[in-house]
Amino acid sequence: MMASSTPTLYTPSNKQECQAAVRKLSRETVISLDAEGVQLGKDGPLTLLQIGTLDGTVYLFDVMINEKKQDKKFFTETGLNAILTSTKIIKVIQSCSGDSAALYHQFGIRLENVFDTQVAHLVIQEHEGRKLPAREKLADICKMYSENAEVYEGKEDVKLEWSKLAGNFWAKRPMTKEMLDYASADVTALIPEVYETQNRYIRENGIFDLFEERVQEEIELEIDPNAKERRKERTAHIRM
Repeated sequence: MMASSTPTLYTPSNKQECQAAVRKLSRETVISLDAEGVQLGKDGPLTLLQIGTLDGTVYLFDVMINEKKQDKKFFTETGLNAILTSTKIIKVIQSCSGDSAALYHQFGIRLENVFDTQVAHLVIQEHEGRKLPAREKLADICKMYSENAEVYEGKEDVKLEWSKLAGNFWAKRPMTKEMLDYASADVTALIPEVYETQNRYIRENGIFDLFEERVQEEIELEIDPNAKERRKERTAHIRM
């Protein structure tokens, strides 16, 4: 199944519209997820949450604006927290540690049922004999695991503008068309093809348990103080 090349874009602007979007998302079994922010991480504010569906629909939740309106209750009052913590909905994410850290430390949300495409790539590469494979950009992941998936063609131009604003790019409001296109493409690129190709390889080669273990490590990297140490010890052992 292929998503439309031009996504249907929804940008709910108030609590009621967000709740209606969440009701639709709650019926999905697989979604793609990404977040943007100001030096996004444990302390870097999460300002935008993007969710894509298999039919090519993209929901952009303006966390920065809605949090101001709802006094830190945006995720709970809209039901988005239930989507993010659901064990029934698979969340396909590229390199989830930063998003995970921001959601956990800023909103008390621990991601569940994540399919991390970066982790999948690393596990696949290891299975094919590469001891310490390199992490790859989203654009390169798309090329490796899909014939059709691609990121926003102006991504590098957006990143340049981002750097000029000293990291505050994703706090700009109103968002420009370039920002909307960039944010949308980062989730439409992941499903269905990249996810389906990686998932099929992992399951057919019997490495799903290892994959799940590594994804959990990625989720906890900026949450559990021991997670980084465990990764450091594992990679050091491989180098020996």
